[in-house]
Amino acid sequence: MRNYQSEKQLVLNYYQELDTSSKSNITKVMERYLDENYIWRGFHPFNEQSSAKAVSELFWQPLRH
Repeated sequence: MRNYQSEKQLVLNYYQELDTSSKSNITKVMERYLDENYIWRGFHPFNEQSSAKAVSELFWQPLRH
């Protein structure tokens, strides 16, 4: 039975890098981990976004001070 430890570690690494990156580096981190066909379905007013760049600029970057 597979326990998915490598996949879990990948997700943890992604969020660790996202959490510790500078505001200007968020897009690069996301693009390193996410597929070019990435679709993010957020709640209003963010709605559906179809790129890491869009999610970075509309959602994650504004959360940084």
